[in-house]
Amino acid sequence: MADVETDVVVAGQPNRRTFKKFSFRGVDLDALLDMSMDGLVKLFTARAHRRQVKAKQVTFHRKKNLQYYEISAKSNYNIEKPFLYLARKLAGESMFTNFKTSNNNQSSWDKNNLYATALQFRLLRQHGYWISQEVFSALKEETGNFKESLCEDTEGILSLYQASYYLIDGESILEEARDFAAKHLREYMQRPRNIDDDDDDQILSALVGHTLELPPHWRVLRPVGVTFEPELGYCRRMSTIVNALITVIDDTYDVYGTLEELEVFTHAVESAINEITYDVFKEQGFYILKYLKNEWVGLCRAYFKEARWYCSGYKPSMEEYIENACLSIAAPVILGHAYATATNPITKEDLQTMDEYPNIVHSSGIIMRLAAYLGTSTYEIQRGDVPKSIQ
Repeated sequence: MADVETDVVVAGQPNRRTFKKFSFRGVDLDALLDMSMDGLVKLFTARAHRRQVKAKQVTFHRKKNLQYYEISAKSNYNIEKPFLYLARKLAGESMFTNFKTSNNNQSSWDKNNLYATALQFRLLRQHGYWISQEVFSALKEETGNFKESLCEDTEGILSLYQASYYLIDGESILEEARDFAAKHLREYMQRPRNIDDDDDDQILSALVGHTLELPPHWRVLRPVGVTFEPELGYCRRMSTIVNALITVIDDTYDVYGTLEELEVFTHAVESAINEITYDVFKEQGFYILKYLKNEWVGLCRAYFKEARWYCSGYKPSMEEYIENACLSIAAPVILGHAYATATNPITKEDLQTMDEYPNIVHSSGIIMRLAAYLGTSTYEIQRGDVPKSIQ
């Protein structure tokens, strides 16, 4: 049955039909009655344009993040199985089996698709599978330079730039790839743009600008980014607590505590790791208090040593300083707690290895400490912090 319309007659005013006030998807239908045809066309054209932009953004990001859509769709967050599936799909069974390129399996790579080749390379190296840099040789001219025609594929150039950060020393092809990609991405960003540009181009421009400003290896690692699987929620929670404690303890030793207070505090921290110990014991029947306690005690003693140097005016040698600094940056504590809260089952052999500070932990600590000083040492020296390596 049709809606009933009524005419309302008011003295001195023309007849006007009235409807029940109603809105549809954010549009006031009552207000539409007062709009001209041109106004209606502009209104719905703008709404249609916004929907097109949103749809293109979704499509674009699905394309750019293909690997994550594939993993989430097929994995149920079991990261190993989806990656094995994705590696086989991207690289081909023969290449995945050998983990390297050869004359027999280079056909598995799409030599005419820069974006796909760079994405495959980056994914496999990112997950620890050795793929030779030679896969990019097909993208070069006989002169040895990368083909200038590749510059027309900005998405591919961006993917190549991201992949180039997985090089190791001596990989000249990847070094050339980074220089080539960076040059053309900067040229792309210098092109004049206006508001009427294609929406895909505007999104791509934002991605390129962000990548050039902040390369992947400069970005801060967060617990939610490193241990993102749902079953690692406990690890994320404990990592957050551990990092918060480290920050507070570091500043306490560096600036706020007197030598007498720090001595008492150091002893107090030695008995503060019971929660994680209890949870791991309840879950796995493995008693890890000794290992966690050793890590925290080692950290506090390293902080205390720096405070003692500062209070006494002692200036350590570079070798003596670095040996202590690789502990005071808290790398052993962070890595040890990450292992204890994310690994099941825990083994005594692995814990003993962590307790002995293997070379990879020692070297990671040195890199973290020196990198941290490059960014904060000037301010810390001004506020009266403990001595730094640059002094």
